[in-house]
Amino acid sequence: MKSFLLFGCAAAVALLVAGCGGGGKDLPVLRKAPDWVLKDVDGREVKAADFKGKVVVVDFWATWCAPCRKEIPEYIALQEKYRERGLVILGFSLDEDGPAGVKQFGQMMKV
Repeated sequence: MKSFLLFGCAAAVALLVAGCGGGGKDLPVLRKAPDWVLKDVDGREVKAADFKGKVVVVDFWATWCAPCRKEIPEYIALQEKYRERGLVILGFSLDEDGPAGVKQFGQMMKV
């Protein structure tokens, strides 16, 4: 677990440093997002195509992650505020408990 945390911190620092000194230029979109099909906590298929034309925020989180738990109410408020303008927030759990544990956590957090 410590090595995973260390790797995650190192990767975050590398990404932050790589983003510095960008010169303020807008980067062109070179290609569209890849197609994917996944299952939600209820076993229903969710496809990338379901979100075509929408602004999608992707969040990787875990029930054991204190900062992740803290940001969930903020994501809920953001979703409610901008839903009509096409905002979708997708959360991908890194938990090993599987869908049942994530579903229970979602009910507790009123997601």
